[in-house]
Amino acid sequence: MNKEPMARRTAVALAFVVGALVAAAPACGSPMVYTANFVTNIKIGDHTYHNASVTIVFKGDTSDIANVAVGGTLLASGLCPAPAGGGVGYFKYLPKGVVTISARSDGGTITATLLPNQVFVAFDSCNGGIGFGSYVTGNPEPAYPVGFTLGTAMSWSVNNDLTTPGNMSGSAFSCIGYPPNGIGAAQGNNDACTAPDGYPLYSNVGHVYIYQPYTTQGHISNHGGSLNRGTFSIAPNTATDD
Repeated sequence: MNKEPMARRTAVALAFVVGALVAAAPACGSPMVYTANFVTNIKIGDHTYHNASVTIVFKGDTSDIANVAVGGTLLASGLCPAPAGGGVGYFKYLPKGVVTISARSDGGTITATLLPNQVFVAFDSCNGGIGFGSYVTGNPEPAYPVGFTLGTAMSWSVNNDLTTPGNMSGSAFSCIGYPPNGIGAAQGNNDACTAPDGYPLYSNVGHVYIYQPYTTQGHISNHGGSLNRGTFSIAPNTATDD
């Protein structure tokens, strides 16, 4: 396992946790659909599902893609390609969109539409990470409800951006409190993610909680530990009813 890219990705996650996110969106864009599929334990309203097939769909527009800033300063990295090619570029996220979470188990499906301004598309083209982050703790959580790294999720992310259609897979993390080992000012959480029970996502059918049940002997590290895998896709939104 290549730990160095993940170590750098941890530093990016820390920047999400301790910094403000400031938009620097392009002038025009296109409607896109961002979709994650993975298997995990989930609670939606009064319903709890174990080993459920979970799908998160985020419908947004590329005009809302923003640069990440810390303390009002754009977060730059020499590992990120600049828009003109070469040089220093910036970490990105997409804060605006309509989000649904569906859980399928025992032949039934329940779908929750999240209330606005809770979830963003998290993207790290510098080190290779993509998925959905949230504000459940009051600060940005880059790996909750789910983030993907390693596998083709890593290789795709370092070579593309949130405007490019694509399909990928990787290790899935549903981790509040990333990085769990700590880095810099973040103390970590003793090789574990914070339990989501006190940090709901709010939806039209009740509170939503997503868990991280599949780990290496109960431990999550900054570089791995999740035994779960899943897929992530980006596609143009061609629906006429959105």
